[in-house]
Amino acid sequence: LRAFGGPTQRREQWAGKAMASDVQEIPLTRGFVALVDATDYEWLASFKWCASVNKTGTLVYAVRGVGGRGTARLLSMHRMILGDPPGSLVDHANGNTLDNRR
Repeated sequence: LRAFGGPTQRREQWAGKAMASDVQEIPLTRGFVALVDATDYEWLASFKWCASVNKTGTLVYAVRGVGGRGTARLLSMHRMILGDPPGSLVDHANGNTLDNRR
């Protein structure tokens, strides 16, 4: 993962900043966007993503709801991208929780 902005930046704060052509934005709720590799964009954009903000407001993750009644849970975008292998630590190397580039 590469650095681009802080974990709680919203779309307006990124406006006008140059992004590489291999980077795409996925819109989230609350005015946030997640950064993804262009190769992951199409399949990730087919889902509705939400911004999940922690209680202190310092971390924002891209998540989506999965499962049905009685089994519903949230799935993080970064875990979905990397496949969330059992026993592995999946997190953001640059500390930006909305930067979901590989």
